[in-house]
Amino acid sequence: MRRASAVAGALLVVLPLAGCTPTLQVDAQDVGGTDAELCARLVDAVPDEVVQARRRDLEVLSGTDATVAAWGDPPLVLTCGVGTPAGFSRVASACQDVAGVDWFVPEEQMEDQSREAVATTIGFEPAVELRIPAAYRPPVEVLVELAPAIRATLRNPNPCVVADPRDELAP
Repeated sequence: MRRASAVAGALLVVLPLAGCTPTLQVDAQDVGGTDAELCARLVDAVPDEVVQARRRDLEVLSGTDATVAAWGDPPLVLTCGVGTPAGFSRVASACQDVAGVDWFVPEEQMEDQSREAVATTIGFEPAVELRIPAAYRPPVEVLVELAPAIRATLRNPNPCVVADPRDELAP
């Protein structure tokens, strides 16, 4: 009898803790064909834990559920199948190579570490967006931990190449 009450007491302690992080409601991308397959492979391949934040249960409100993953609270949210980010120009925008994945973060977000940043892969198909709350800034460790899954599952036909200004001076 004593053992049964000890187990019941332990369950009472564990059950409330299990409910601390509610299901996260998200909107996902609507993708089909090969992009849907690649996004599903990516979402399956990402780690269960990123920067010590556990993967979240999701309720997808719209779009394809196999295009999104999230970790922690506040949540890091990865969305696969996004378009070219606003403000990105292949000619004028800087890309950050982190562990073999090129990312674009708008300059004003790069400068202000106290606010959320949105990093988008450049060159990978389909493109991936990662919403990074200020609590995870600077985001280098997050990007490093996600890079192996991105490199292993997505195509990279168009790496971000920033022209070297010295190239224009060559004869």
